[in-house]
Amino acid sequence: VAASFQTPVLFRIAEDLTRMQIDLSIDESDVGQVREGLPVSFTVDAFPNRNFTGTVHQIRLSATAVANVVTYPVVVQVSNPDLSLLPGMTANAEIEIASRSDALCVPNAALRFKPEGVEAPAAGGMLGGGAGMLDELSKIAASLSLNADQQAALDQVLAGMRQRFEQRRQAMAAGGGSGAPAGGAAPQGAPASGPTPEMRERMRRMFQEAMAPFRDTLDETQRARWDAEMQLLANARRVTLWLLKDGKPSPVTVRAGVSDGTHTEIIGGDLQAGAEVIVGAGGP
Repeated sequence: VAASFQTPVLFRIAEDLTRMQIDLSIDESDVGQVREGLPVSFTVDAFPNRNFTGTVHQIRLSATAVANVVTYPVVVQVSNPDLSLLPGMTANAEIEIASRSDALCVPNAALRFKPEGVEAPAAGGMLGGGAGMLDELSKIAASLSLNADQQAALDQVLAGMRQRFEQRRQAMAAGGGSGAPAGGAAPQGAPASGPTPEMRERMRRMFQEAMAPFRDTLDETQRARWDAEMQLLANARRVTLWLLKDGKPSPVTVRAGVSDGTHTEIIGGDLQAGAEVIVGAGGP
């Protein structure tokens, strides 16, 4: 050992190699969807035909910028009982932020199609409540493997929300159907494209307060999954699809759900499996 200002490394002692971690670099455009507790699947070059699994443990704030690309380190906990994974290996990982089974989906090209000479209806923002919203909440909760107490809490919350939606519907019907003046025009100063940001924020807080009794019954893993799904639902947007009816494009407004980059889930609207959705048009 030579005397110097820098102490050389003589030994590096590893801890229990059956418990390891992966340090992922997540792009800033995707890190907002990552939550602790989400499942992670990954592969390593040493075992290309084997899939490993882990769980998101920590999202660190020490951002790194390389060539104007900002990434954030995300720590994934991995179980390594057979010691197959070795320190220093490169992992190619995928974080599952949402999953859907038996989902109605369309190609992403259908979301970008706009026929020439035809005015599309205003898509607006997130869909409001109603039966469609309650059905979506039930589907999300069904994926959490709820016990009897959790299911009872969910049923109680949904029953209260269903009652409030019905009361609101009856009030709107008694007032003319939409809350607009008799002439059909929107009230002066009211936005025509949908609720304002303040209204959406107020609705979001009311929704969180209504669902709090059910959320409190979830364990840590279930709560992380529920929060991720609620974030996706809050960010959902209304889009216009064009169906081919009698040889002419006909618009239908739906809510776009999760996407895998090629196809997008479609929720609500008058759309059934097998419908002819227009993805492009050519000249005569």
